[in-house]
Amino acid sequence: MTRNYTYSSRFHICRMASIVSMLLIASFATWAAGDKAQLGSPNFYPSPEHPVGWRGDGSGRFPGATPPTVWNRRLADITSEIMVQSAKPNGKPGADSHALAYFTVKDWLVSGPFPIDDPEKDIDKDFLGGESAIQPEAGDKVGDKQWKVSRAYEGSQSYYACNSYTCTHLWIDFLYAFGTLVPAEKPGANVYANIDNQAAYAHTYLYSPRPVDVDLEIQHSLPGMKMWVDGIPQRVDATKKYTLAKPIQIHLNEGWNRLLIKAICDKSQVKDGYGQFKSNWCFSAYIRPVGSSQNYTGRYETRNIDWMIKLTGRNCSQPIVVGDKLFVGSNNADLFCLEKSSGKILWMHTGTYWDAMTDEERAGVKDTGEPLYRELDKINTDLVALLNANITPQGLDASRQAIIDKELGKRNKFLKSLHDSLSTGQKGKLYLNEVSAGNATPTSDGKKVYWVVQGSGGYLTSAFDLNGKLSWSSFEYQKYAGEHGSHRSPVLCEGKLFVSTDEKLIAYDAATGKELWRAAGSPHQHGTDGSPIVVQFNGKRLLQTTNNLFSLDGATIANGGCFTVGCYVPIVEDGVLYNPRNGRWDNSFEAIAIPKQDGDTHKIIWKLDAKTLYGPLGNIFGGDYIASPLYVDGLVYQVDSTGNLVVIDTRERKRIYQRMMDGYNVNGYRLYGYCASPTLAGKHIYLMDGVGYVTLLKPGADGKVTGNNMLQNITNLPASAPNGQEVFYAGMYFDGKRMFVHGDEYLYCIEENRR
Repeated sequence: MTRNYTYSSRFHICRMASIVSMLLIASFATWAAGDKAQLGSPNFYPSPEHPVGWRGDGSGRFPGATPPTVWNRRLADITSEIMVQSAKPNGKPGADSHALAYFTVKDWLVSGPFPIDDPEKDIDKDFLGGESAIQPEAGDKVGDKQWKVSRAYEGSQSYYACNSYTCTHLWIDFLYAFGTLVPAEKPGANVYANIDNQAAYAHTYLYSPRPVDVDLEIQHSLPGMKMWVDGIPQRVDATKKYTLAKPIQIHLNEGWNRLLIKAICDKSQVKDGYGQFKSNWCFSAYIRPVGSSQNYTGRYETRNIDWMIKLTGRNCSQPIVVGDKLFVGSNNADLFCLEKSSGKILWMHTGTYWDAMTDEERAGVKDTGEPLYRELDKINTDLVALLNANITPQGLDASRQAIIDKELGKRNKFLKSLHDSLSTGQKGKLYLNEVSAGNATPTSDGKKVYWVVQGSGGYLTSAFDLNGKLSWSSFEYQKYAGEHGSHRSPVLCEGKLFVSTDEKLIAYDAATGKELWRAAGSPHQHGTDGSPIVVQFNGKRLLQTTNNLFSLDGATIANGGCFTVGCYVPIVEDGVLYNPRNGRWDNSFEAIAIPKQDGDTHKIIWKLDAKTLYGPLGNIFGGDYIASPLYVDGLVYQVDSTGNLVVIDTRERKRIYQRMMDGYNVNGYRLYGYCASPTLAGKHIYLMDGVGYVTLLKPGADGKVTGNNMLQNITNLPASAPNGQEVFYAGMYFDGKRMFVHGDEYLYCIEENRR
């Protein structure tokens, strides 16, 4: 059903959602002459010929932007001043030193393995000949063993699984450091040669600018562990398998300090619940302020962050820019319009089934739903005032955050009762989804903004003018919404709005909301199949889905497409669809020719298998493709959820390099390390992991890393990353000198030479 509006709904302060979702709006910038400005330029303004939406124009390229390359947000305490290095120090911190980012100790020297007979009896055995006095450097010998560098990052993990709690932390993995990986009998069964009943050491140097006490948090499940700080033994339960629930308080002297850990294993690898082998000989280490908890909210220091505003909850929506306005979704169904220069909320809309109800349907819930719906107006008005009063370049202190969190908690309970009161059975409940119901990125033609909300109760598609007036709204009920819900974004093309649900591809007249046609989709539990890509065919624009090539009028032009699993969308350049085929432990990459004229068919031009992409053992880590690929000057950049980056030369049809990204959030249960799609802005490629750590790459065959930046924010939102870190799923949007980043808690505006 579609409901049209000729009046401004006074019960809405209106909302807008933007997504890290996976739906491609093709790159129109090269199809029409006379463009006044490139996407990313502050002078660019969307139009019906050049709309904006997910990944900007769908390509993830913002050539007109001149964005910042340096920014930071860090806790303003000792943890942001401590430096770490594996190399033996010679003076003050220098080129070998790394900041203690996200509390994580990543730089170590390791030595081992040393055989043991009994974990309990051998925990006190000194394999170094002077444990308390050791000051190692790389290459030093301990008998026939040697100290070697081991950095805790995505590339030094022996195991990944998205449905296990194995990679939520960055481990010093002795199985990876000392083991020998043997070819698996079947995909995914990454097995190491037996090295049970062993001891090993890990050592790092910590620099503190002053004497200070800190909390050292060690995560492990080992039968034995001992620890020394500057040669002084620390309290550790040495003989029980456990994961430390409470940190250990340690003292750091001014200058360099030594931290030594001895780890005993009985079984170096065990099977997880899926029958896959995982390391059992590992630990992760974090240094935190004394007394801090996972909900720590201290002061922050920032660089080049112009403003931050706390929004209403978890959401994968990407921001988009339309002139001086910024649109983004938050929580389950909140669409925000903000002033891009200041972050001030101009209007907000909370999408509900009420938007698309007929007069008859509204009359049926007049006594129960309508009073609640009217109350929503006041709640949202007060909330906007509260959020606007708390826009800062640093973020909120603990007291202000507590006030807002309390109000948001009450509002969420109210919203659930509102959705329930408007629903008929399951139909109309727009709050049941894994992350949120408002995950789609809005799209705009410069005159209106279009948005889709999807929960287990159906799909709500709405159009607004730029001042927040609801133009029309349509509701599509489907009984099954997929295991993870929908992350698809709407697509605008030639005056039509295309919305992909789990069962259908629906075309609306963008001006009126009238349904024009619908075609069968290709349902899948991850909710991505059927997402349309705008392509060229015989001089006209068409829609390519995973199954078919459609005309804009709904006619099937050619049967065929590509296989997708996950939350990514392939890219199309010059009539070729580049698809990072997700096969779990057997990922591959294929180039598919899209029909260009009548009689053509889809055909695979060339394909690279997993071993060609990832080496002789293939992609043993089994990362999902969640981020979509980026095409720049003939090269395709593709990163999987574990941080495994592959760059492919489409002209030479070969991989030119592959590396594991050195980020801070790896692939874990309900947390996916790399979800945001790679983005080109100005002269750099921006790659962001799940905790807001951005790596800048120079485009080209050498893959040179040109910088790293972090957004540290400790949050009490559910399903946060290790150490309570805010999660970042959504891609970035670039506008002139600004970049906008949307996390689960804050919307950030980053601009060079700001505060």
